[in-house]
Order: sequence, then structure tokens, then C-alpha cells
Amino acid sequence: MKHLRIENFGPLQLADIELDRLNLIIGYQSSGKSCALKTACFCSWLEKRIILSQSPDYYAKDGNFKKSLEEYHKFYGYFKPDTVIEYESQFLKFRYANNDNSFTFSWNKKRWNYKRKKISYIPTERNIVATFPAWKKQAIVDDNVLDFMNDWDKARKYVKNINNILNLDLGYSYDETLEKDSIKLQNGTEISLSNSSSGIQSLIPMFVLINYLAGGIYRQEKESDGKTLYEREESKKLLYLIYDSLGRRQYAQNGNIKVTKQNIDFYFDNPKDAENFEKQVKNFTQTSGCEIFLEEPENNLFPPTQCQLIDVLLDMTNNRNHPGTFFIATHSPYVLDHLLEKRTKGFNFYFTHQTAEGSVVRQATDEEIEEIRANGVDMFFNFEAFV
Repeated sequence: MKHLRIENFGPLQLADIELDRLNLIIGYQSSGKSCALKTACFCSWLEKRIILSQSPDYYAKDGNFKKSLEEYHKFYGYFKPDTVIEYESQFLKFRYANNDNSFTFSWNKKRWNYKRKKISYIPTERNIVATFPAWKKQAIVDDNVLDFMNDWDKARKYVKNINNILNLDLGYSYDETLEKDSIKLQNGTEISLSNSSSGIQSLIPMFVLINYLAGGIYRQEKESDGKTLYEREESKKLLYLIYDSLGRRQYAQNGNIKVTKQNIDFYFDNPKDAENFEKQVKNFTQTSGCEIFLEEPENNLFPPTQCQLIDVLLDMTNNRNHPGTFFIATHSPYVLDHLLEKRTKGFNFYFTHQTAEGSVVRQATDEEIEEIRANGVDMFFNFEAFV
């Protein structure tokens, strides 16, 4: 469980939300849904960066927290004099206040219990990889969309083929030599993804990436570490930080039990310390699950297909070995109704509403959820009754 509080940021006057396994937010256009989702995504990413480096120092100086958030999600002009962003998990807590450009930080008790996650943001404009297939040859600003493109590139290279996607009688294939994405029709015809329908161009990048995050990313890590030189050096630093956390540095060559990681020998006095070290190294260096921030999964999709897609996401949240968590922003009554019908464990439902001071994000009560379920798709046509 994570707690995020946003005050006076962009269209948001207040958002005070708990992030669990499955989180859904709805509301009018420009009411702050994407603002809340993107800020949550950034804070989860920042949590990961701080934990893996074991230092918040970079973000506590020179306004780097604000600069990083502005650049990554294009939040220029969103910060106000009294903007405050607070984030807390069982591992750490931080707070940014724009009035004095301060970033305060503290560790929580379970600092060393963290398990590495893959943070993935899937934007509304995901069809850009289909409509602009030559994106790799162009200079693109380093932001959330470029990150998505890079994730998509890794996913398609690993997945390569998927058959019968969501019972639509079509499949997907990728030719790495030609860098060509193709749609395979039931009659055997193949067409370029860039020549397919708008619904398919929106669905395929999302579905292939989610398919990769559901299993491929873990198999790929076992097959190859896939790390760049920089990542290997960062990983070595992390090994020593974990070693230090166990109070071992001063006994570096005195133990009689040797554990070798990345060609580095670490020594311990007893099997339990060695076992704890190996466990922490695994938790910090191997992906254990994914946190996916998804905007408008329903884009250009037929309503039953929307529901089938949601079932795929629910299967990921119920994966015991590699659980996935989702934060979804939607305009679809079918997505909402299907999730309310399932009511899986760890489901939080939020909606935005306008006040004189700005937009507020509020969690729906159990009574409101039951009323919405009774009204079905009419929730979006009776939105004012709930806000």
C-alpha cells in the first residue's frame, strides 16, 4: 500500500489517495485524472531510484525533484507557489514543497525489504509506434513517451509472435531484421501494423507490452542479464551497500563463508548472514513484479474487447509469483462496470470533481459503488449525482 497526497498542482486542488493492487480513476476531461496518475507513476519510479542507489541526495538539491517531474511528464506550468507532493510507502517517505523548493526525506522500517519492480507508463498516444514506425531514427525528447517506446521495443523483440489476440481472430508478429511489425489475419493475410485500423494500432502496442510484462521480462532476465556497462557498475555499488547494511564491511576478508556476485567475493561468518545477503541481492537486482500506469485502455476498442482486456489485467494482479499492480484512468463505462462487477481484492475506485478552488480526487464509498453497480453504464450520464 502506498499513500500519495497532491496539493495545488495543475488542475488538482487536492488528491489524497491510497495505491493498492488495482486502482481506477474517472472524471471529466482536464479534471486531473492524468495528473494524479502520472504523478503516482513518477513517485513510484523515484522510490525505485532512491532505493537502488540508497540515496535521495540528487533530488534534495538544485530543485532536481521539480525539474525531473516537469521534464518527464511535461508538467511545465503545473507547479504553483503552494504546491505540495507527499509520498509514503513501507520503505520510505518524501515530501516536496514548492514554496521553498524543499525536498525532505526519511527511511521507513522496511527499507531493506524492497523487491525490485518494473515501472511502466503506457500513454494514451501509444499508437505512435504504429503511425510513426521510424521513431527510432528520429531525435525524440527523453520523456514518458520515449520510455514507453523503449519498453515497446524490448517487448516486441522478445515476444515476436502472439496468436489470437483477445479472440479477435488476429495475431501479431515482429521481424527484427526488417524492424517490421505485422498483423496476421485469420485467412493468413499479413498487413503492416502501420496500415491496420486505429483500434488495432492502439491495442497492439499496449497488449504486446503487457504480455511481455506478464512473463517475458522475468524469463529474459534469467536468459541474460541484459545490463549495460553503466548498469553493471551501478549494480556493483548496490552489492556493497547491501553488504554494508548487514554490518559486514569491516569483516570483509575474515569470514569463512564466501558468496560470489558479479565476480566479487563477499565473506560471512555464518550461513544465515550469507543467506540474508543473497536474498537481499535477489530482491534488489531481479524484477519481482510490475507497476503499470495505463491511460484509457479502451481507446478505439469495441466494448466486449475492452472487457476481455480488463480480464487479462486482472489475471496479472492475481499472479502469485510476479504480481502486477495497475493504476488506470478511463472514460469507459464498460471498463468501470466490468471492474466493479469483479471487485477484486485491493481495488480502489476514485473520481475527480470540481470545487471553487479546483479539482478534488475522492475515493468512492462502498455505498456509492453499490449504487453505481445498480445503475451500470449510467454512472457516466449521472456523474453529477455522485460529485
